[in-house]
Amino acid sequence: MFKQLLETEDLSLFLQQKGELLFDLSNATYDKLQTEKSNFEYFIMLQSEKIEALDFSISRNKAFLHFIFDLSERFQLRNCIQQTYNWLQKYNIEIGSRLRAALLFNIDISETNIYIARFSSICELLDKALLKEDDNDKKILATFANYYLAVLDRYYIWIQHLRKAIQESIDQYSFLKKKFISDLISFDVTNPELCAKCILQLKDELFDRHLTAIQDIYQSNNFLIEEDTEYAKLLKTASNLSFDWIRSIAFDKVGFGTHLENRGVEPLRNEQDLFIYLKSYGNMHYAKMQSAIKKLPLDQINGTIEIIDWGCGQALATITLIEFLQKMDIEIIKPKITLIEPSEITIKRAALHIKSFFPDSQINTVCKYLDDVLIDDVFTNPKSVKIHLFSNILDVELFSLSKLEALISKSQKGVNYFICVSPYIDDFKTDRVDGFRQYFQNNYNENYKLLGEKTNSKSDNKYWNCNNNFKNKRCYNHPDNCGCYNKWTRVIRVFKVNI
Repeated sequence: MFKQLLETEDLSLFLQQKGELLFDLSNATYDKLQTEKSNFEYFIMLQSEKIEALDFSISRNKAFLHFIFDLSERFQLRNCIQQTYNWLQKYNIEIGSRLRAALLFNIDISETNIYIARFSSICELLDKALLKEDDNDKKILATFANYYLAVLDRYYIWIQHLRKAIQESIDQYSFLKKKFISDLISFDVTNPELCAKCILQLKDELFDRHLTAIQDIYQSNNFLIEEDTEYAKLLKTASNLSFDWIRSIAFDKVGFGTHLENRGVEPLRNEQDLFIYLKSYGNMHYAKMQSAIKKLPLDQINGTIEIIDWGCGQALATITLIEFLQKMDIEIIKPKITLIEPSEITIKRAALHIKSFFPDSQINTVCKYLDDVLIDDVFTNPKSVKIHLFSNILDVELFSLSKLEALISKSQKGVNYFICVSPYIDDFKTDRVDGFRQYFQNNYNENYKLLGEKTNSKSDNKYWNCNNNFKNKRCYNHPDNCGCYNKWTRVIRVFKVNI
């Protein structure tokens, strides 16, 4: 891809047309990235005029700077890191905690002991990224491995200091408890060159895609639903089933202060995780989805309806949509609802929720990662109206947007409504949502219509929402002591496409 960048005359046009294919490299294995390294370095250092000519009021161009800064760090190219950071500062583009941690061991190192002096600051930033920003722990662990390699390259005594600091801080920083870290510090450092090779191999393995046991179900086309469990029996006792009711169950099942690793972005693996996720993020999901659904022209949606919930989790987005339609007295007769989710335990609960909330619906369960979904899995009736729900999934860098866009174009003929909601993390993740929308605008221009969009970050002068405000409690200016922990962010894009 970077060979093409070296040859392109119009970088801005290239990014608009092929940016998503380029950004797919963001989560590539190191083996694949190594083939790009020399062209990448040449492009950053010797063709900087192409980058400086970009208009950084355009979100795709800001996302590109995030992307090349990320790759500079993963390639351990300090000159490229410094150059890209200069651009980020020049154009007032904020970066996330993980990349700010990378700056601490790549820039302004006048003495070797500074590497050790900055250990706590680096760990604090990486822990923050794991808990609040990044989609998974891979890049966070790789960044820490790069820090370890930087110290390993110094005198033997400094790597010993770092290893001691790691061992003493394991209980303080959550990412240090990962098996990757114990493997990292297990290598013999008396031979730094051999140790470095082992670490690079460890990083290669980190970015390999592991198809875990949750995918064993792939060979089966059977309908999946949770049955005969305590939770299933509880739902049958509900006289007036609602989102608030199922969240109250989760609240009763989860202890105070319990959190999920990786913000629940990766597939959940047990019932306790399901309850924790619903308790921790349920209100935010519900509020964001409600605010997006209001953008739909509901008076124009009629006939046969099909709902496709991509990366459905426990089907919270579909539940929100169903409740909203019911409150508006809009009747949908026996809709087909397709649930797509890689975790078997989660998709079974999602199907249980839909069957409980909407007994007359026809449910199709697809237990797969989005990259593995086939046309036959999601094929819809060209004469039906499709409502696609993307709740907290498009911003996640664990799948290829270009593959998803091609899949939808081939399988979803006819009228389609897209409700896309995500948290605001940074410009790069927001650009994934905008890039998805823009694909349909560019390819179906005359048959595309934007119905609504909204972006609220934590830096907005007027915050969008918070837990207290959602519960109708007083929280006008989100003071530090309001009790709602943090501001809620949102990225909403709602549009219609006739494919």
